[in-house]
Parts: sequence; structure tokens; C-alpha cells
Amino acid sequence: MISTEQRKLIETAINQSEQKHLGEIKILVETQLEIADLWRRTTVRERALDAFSQLRLWDTEHNIGVLLYILIAEHGFEIVADRGISEKIPQAEWEQLSTRIKDNFSNNDFGGGILRAVEMVASHLEKHFPRSVVKTNEVSDCVILR
Repeated sequence: MISTEQRKLIETAINQSEQKHLGEIKILVETQLEIADLWRRTTVRERALDAFSQLRLWDTEHNIGVLLYILIAEHGFEIVADRGISEKIPQAEWEQLSTRIKDNFSNNDFGGGILRAVEMVASHLEKHFPRSVVKTNEVSDCVILR
């Protein structure tokens, strides 16, 4: 999956990027879907949307939280962006980004793919939501592994 060293690099990249923009980036890596989700035939996108809600990423001050959701068993990857971001960055742009990142996962380079995803998402956030005020870190930078 991802090594401890890769996890630390990813968390550092998130922290450093958030010094340059107002967004909040969260990473959730799940190895597989729960039995109930399999039974309901939950898609990767549906699971990502559910996780976004459970993690309360829609509850940030500027409504610019982003979830990078990875489902290892499916080599699935989804970006879920809050409504503040959706006003400036269209879903099609996130889908193009997702496609490029999935290529890393097809080679089982999950750690490298996630790190590149953080860098790409941060670049978009810096462009559209540059940090102009002092802000607190509303969402932990720790990668969630389930």
C-alpha cells in the first residue's frame, strides 16, 4: 500500500501546500469496500461522497475542503471538492486530473500517485484560492488508512 516514509512525505506535502492556499486537503485510503457497500454495489464515487460527508469536509470556513479518496482494491481514485471550489474549478477539470493520477495506481505506485495528486490539487488551490489571510488548520493533515 503506502509505506510509513511515503505517508510522512504526503502529510508534509499537504501541510506545506496549505501554507500557500486557503483550502483543506484530506487523504483517505481504503483497502476495500465494506460488505454492505459491496451488497449495495456502491461505486467508488458514491463511497468518496459519503466519506466527504462523514469527515465533515464541507464544514470548513471557506467551503474549500478537498477529499482525495483512494480505494486500493479497485485502483479507484476520486476527488471530491466542496461547493466553494466547484464555483471556480469545474468537475471536468478534476476528472482529467483523476485520470492522470490513476495511471500511477495501475503500476501499484499508490504512495507516489497520492503525492503527485496532492501537488496537482495544491497547484489548483494556490491558483484559485491563494492564502491571503492567516488561517488555522481546520482539518488534520494525517492520511487516514482503513
